[in-house]
Amino acid sequence: MAGTLPPSVNGTREEILAGAREVLLQYGYERFTLRRVADSAGITVGNLTYHFPSKRQLLASLIQRLLAEYTSAFEGFFTDLSIPMDRKFKALIEWLMNDAATLESNRLFRELWVLAMHDRFLASAIDDFYDKAIGRIAQLLRAERPEMSQKSADAIAHLVALISEGTGIIYGTRPARVASHADVKALAVDVLSGAARSAAEGRVRR
Repeated sequence: MAGTLPPSVNGTREEILAGAREVLLQYGYERFTLRRVADSAGITVGNLTYHFPSKRQLLASLIQRLLAEYTSAFEGFFTDLSIPMDRKFKALIEWLMNDAATLESNRLFRELWVLAMHDRFLASAIDDFYDKAIGRIAQLLRAERPEMSQKSADAIAHLVALISEGTGIIYGTRPARVASHADVKALAVDVLSGAARSAAEGRVRR
C-alpha cells in the first residue's frame, strides 16, 4: 500500500510510545522529558525527534495510541463469541471499572489531566480521546440493539464514561471505601444494563 511505513519504522514508533507511557507513569508530567523517553526506548534523542519532533507531538500520539487500545478492547467484548449476547455490555462495564481502579490506569490518566491543564493542544487531544471512545461505545450499543435511538445510545455511553472515570477518582488511590468497589460495580452494571434495555424497549414501542 502506498504510504505504508516500513515495519522497522512502525516498530521504533511503538517502542517510543511504550517508553513515553512508562516515563509518564514513573516520573509524571513535571519530569517527563524526551531524554528519559529516549533512554526508556533504548534509542538516541535524535532518533526520537525524527519520529516525534516535539514533546507535544509525542504526547498527542500517545493519547491516540491509548484510544486505539481502548476501542480495540471495547470491540473485543462485542465480537467475542464466548460471551453471551446479554452479557457483552455488562462485561464491558465491569472491565472499564476494573481498569479505572488499577494503579497504572489511574496514574496515567491523572497525569494526562494535568497535561490538559497546561497545554490547550493536549487538552483538545484528550477531549477528542473521550469523544471518540464514548462514540465507539454508543456505536457498539446500537449495533447490538438496533432498536435503540442514537440519542439514548449517546446518553448511556456518556454515563458509562462518567461512572468509569469516577471509579478511578474514588477507588484508584483508596480501594478500601465504605462501599466496596465490587458492590458499586455490581450496582453500576445493573443500572447501565437496565438503562440500555429500557431504551431499546422504548424504541420498539415508538
